[in-house]
Amino acid sequence: MNSPSWISQTGLETILASRVRLARNFTAVPFRGTISPQEGRRFCERVLDAVRGIHPAFTPLADETSEDAGELVDRMRIPSNLLDPTDPGPWLAMEDAGRGLLVLDGDHLRLWSTQPGNSLFEALEEASLLEASIRDRLPLSRDPAWGWRTASPGDVGSGMRASLLLNLPALWITGRMSGVEDSMTTLEHPVRGPWGAVSEDNGGMVVVTHLRTLGCREVEITAALALAASRLVREEEKAVNALLQHRATEVQDSVARSIAVLGSAKLLSRREMSSRLRWISIGAKMGWIPQALAVGAMDAFLSTGNRRLKRLIGSEAFESETHLDEWRAQETVRIMRSASSPS
Repeated sequence: MNSPSWISQTGLETILASRVRLARNFTAVPFRGTISPQEGRRFCERVLDAVRGIHPAFTPLADETSEDAGELVDRMRIPSNLLDPTDPGPWLAMEDAGRGLLVLDGDHLRLWSTQPGNSLFEALEEASLLEASIRDRLPLSRDPAWGWRTASPGDVGSGMRASLLLNLPALWITGRMSGVEDSMTTLEHPVRGPWGAVSEDNGGMVVVTHLRTLGCREVEITAALALAASRLVREEEKAVNALLQHRATEVQDSVARSIAVLGSAKLLSRREMSSRLRWISIGAKMGWIPQALAVGAMDAFLSTGNRRLKRLIGSEAFESETHLDEWRAQETVRIMRSASSPS
């Protein structure tokens, strides 16, 4: 299974990816949780037929029956809430070249575009073009006074949710992340983790988004988010400089050790994997190691989530955490050796 294209930014840019999602809904169609399985499946098929008529390249990526849905979550290609066992209703994910649709994920439609690096405005343009073409074929509901009808009050108005995926390894290593998280919430641009809560197990990655949508134009939301993210980029630069000023030899040693561990480990926990990825990202950013090693480490991180490993080794994975760590080490060594080999 392919990893997302934005991993090419690892060790090169602080902002790994830009994403814009537009929530759109119909009238007289129940939302997920109240729609019957049969009606929900018919609705998914109706949307799929309409979208294929506009963009034949769009293909189904996964639905509630897909065995590899967990791997898609690990790779950030579909949201983790779709796997919620308390809400097993029908849904459908489609994608094509960095853009896609989610059907019955809260809203009836969630159209999205993800672009590598700091490309929020490009993502907004791509998502808007997709929405305009779908609007010609499907009866989307918009209130003249309140804007687009949405399932979440937080999306009322534009129906847009923009976000940036950032890699902030130095802020984690220096212990400054909690303070940054609090300040971003105060600035109405909260930070969360790629799979939910902010955690040190996320490889140094966070997602920054926005609170306000009502009364704001899409370009205003996008510009404000870009400005907020620039503050995070500056804080990460300060943290890197602090590390180099006070602990340069230790940093270089940690980078070298991390490469050695990921290239030869026999056991590798998710937490250690996350820590090693942070150091390798800094090493590539400083030019001490080839960027390909940082990309390989990120690829290994996304490819060795617990969901995928449990699927690879079956029910035995639930019997022993050590068994998971063995498989994580094997997969990581394989990927890192490939990344270090000349192309």
